[in-house]
Amino acid sequence: MGQTVAIDCFACSTRTNVEVPRLGYAAWQAGILIQQAMPGVSIEDRETLISSLCHHCQEQMFTEEEE
Repeated sequence: MGQTVAIDCFACSTRTNVEVPRLGYAAWQAGILIQQAMPGVSIEDRETLISSLCHHCQEQMFTEEEE
């Protein structure tokens, strides 16, 4: 069973809703590595949970770093 976690991007204030498995989210909150707790959640969504950056801001930030 899943739940929706709403994240407001700290860079642009865009709200992103991330669907996560309830038990996986609880495991991550308890200290399990996010990729182990929620392997079925996309890399972008996991990064949103970790960094509070929306997908657009992630793309902007990581593209700028690579240039």
